[in-house]
Amino acid sequence: MRQSYMGAAPVALVAGLAFLLAFYGIGDQKATEIPTESRTYSVNFQPTDPDPTVPRRETDDFNMVAVTWPDSHAHLSVTVLVRTRSVHTGTWSKWLPLEDLSPDSEGGAARGGSHPVWTGKSDGVEARVLRNRRSAIQGGLRLDLIDVGANIASMHPAVSKQTAQGAETSARPAQSGTASRWNYDGALRPETQPPITSRGGWDAQESLSREQPRYVSEHGIRAVVIHHTAESNDYSCADAPKIIRGIHHYHVKQLGWKDIGYNFLVDKCGVIYEGRKGGVDQPVHGAHTRGFNSQTVGVAVLGTHAHSPVSHNVLTSLARLASWKLFPNGVDPASQVVLNAISTGSNYDGKRWGEGERIRVPAVLGHRHAYNTECPGEALSEQLETVRSWASGPVTGLTVHSVTQFSDSANEDRGNVAVEWRANTPVPLISRVELISDGEVIATTHGTASYLTAQLTEGVHDIHLRAIHQSGKAASATPVRVVIEKKKASPADDASPQPLLLQGPGLVDHRWWDLSGLPRG
Repeated sequence: MRQSYMGAAPVALVAGLAFLLAFYGIGDQKATEIPTESRTYSVNFQPTDPDPTVPRRETDDFNMVAVTWPDSHAHLSVTVLVRTRSVHTGTWSKWLPLEDLSPDSEGGAARGGSHPVWTGKSDGVEARVLRNRRSAIQGGLRLDLIDVGANIASMHPAVSKQTAQGAETSARPAQSGTASRWNYDGALRPETQPPITSRGGWDAQESLSREQPRYVSEHGIRAVVIHHTAESNDYSCADAPKIIRGIHHYHVKQLGWKDIGYNFLVDKCGVIYEGRKGGVDQPVHGAHTRGFNSQTVGVAVLGTHAHSPVSHNVLTSLARLASWKLFPNGVDPASQVVLNAISTGSNYDGKRWGEGERIRVPAVLGHRHAYNTECPGEALSEQLETVRSWASGPVTGLTVHSVTQFSDSANEDRGNVAVEWRANTPVPLISRVELISDGEVIATTHGTASYLTAQLTEGVHDIHLRAIHQSGKAASATPVRVVIEKKKASPADDASPQPLLLQGPGLVDHRWWDLSGLPRG
């Protein structure tokens, strides 16, 4: 029988859901209104303690942990480490540092706090505080343990429907007189919006965030800020909706924010989730980067990326979001922009600025560029140049990979060719690919295809490919010379692809396939 340390009466009731209890106890009452339940333990460290610790404690089940303190304007002055015990295996995790969130990210916040860490289903916790000689321990430190319950809808995330007007995502309440909403009419087409899982797809509890969303001024988005959520990477992508629900609950119930702080979140599989409500195609005012929320979009990658780079799929999703959000505002994702600092601050590199100062930053920047934090981690920070390049265009690494001639009995004076290509830029960022012969476009296909087909007359042709990035920027592959020979008389010869006489450095290999059943471009 498992021994329990729970049972002390609650000290305070928080909105009918969170119970503030002495560290040695927790009540038995369960919340039934929503699928997440937050329990808050009071962890009182004395400023004179040289290196206090919280001994191992058994708890009721939880799957997310954070540390909070009363002053929402203050940084975390010490290092807090936690480890937890798995319900399934009974083993204790490694020590996990709790990384500081930006103070003042949300006006009117009730408490300061760390990033919440996803632990998986756990029933025990241990905490340790480390400090240097000059740092005093903040009073009122407490561990917040969040039990995020399951919900059927979270097992089947709903991707927002894309229409000519944008995505069907969160409800858009009536605007106050000071709010501003807008729709762009720029060069990007609606289909450049990436697939986005709506708030309903991760079971957002809308009753937690009753205030109407705020919007920045028209064309006011100048940059995209990349974050990580500073938690374990040992989660399954099926758990991502539950993790986001936990972050939402923590931001609102423990920190006193109006809603989840980030505009978008991306899991390690590259799935994009709608964050703060107000419409994914609108310039929603988030709470993620102190002093710059009114000029930026905040995108958080689930996990910690100090040493672990993100996957190709995550980089692709970040690039698609940056391209979609910045170009309509007249900002190239590969450019530098100037932001107006709403408050004093400093960044990870030691640069300082005063309120009202203008600072120059990349249009796609890590949180550390605008705040003194390690976020989004060293490994992901080093990958942001790839995100900028993919988001900005043009298409890179475009090459003709192979050219094949195949037969067509109805056109004896023409040669049917299939041209396969390769590119370094992810295909979702490529709008279309054109095949050009002797200066004329003879075939066009979507960027997600890997080849296109066309007909060429007998003789010598100089052909090349041109790829159009979703930004409208064009890139061309090295031209290839193709010789179309007269069709052979033998039926047996007609049935197989015909080798072409090719000249040019663009071909990686010659793989001749039977493409007679393929559609023509």
